[in-house]
Amino acid sequence: MGQNINNRNEWYRLLPKMDELLAQDWTNVLIRTYGKTPVVTALRSGLEQIREQIPGFHMKEELSEALEQYPEQVQRFLAMKNESHFKRVHNATGVVLHTNLGRAIMRSWSVNIR
Repeated sequence: MGQNINNRNEWYRLLPKMDELLAQDWTNVLIRTYGKTPVVTALRSGLEQIREQIPGFHMKEELSEALEQYPEQVQRFLAMKNESHFKRVHNATGVVLHTNLGRAIMRSWSVNIR
């Protein structure tokens, strides 16, 4: 049967410290890819999520499982934040302004062309 910890403060002490996390190989790979500030933000966010889950845990194994999934969650968080939300567009403003097409009289047949 799983090990139960009666004192919840002990559970919080099992969470890794930030300097310990930053010394690990997987975080160094993330820092080279995304930069230190976004990685630290993601690490803190992930630890905060685990802290919020601890009151619902009944066994130490639940906390261990959450900590095992932690690196993957941080990676997914960074990948999601790093995705570009911009859409490629063509800016033809200069064509219209500098060729006077904006003021040109359009013939009726050219308006219907698609």
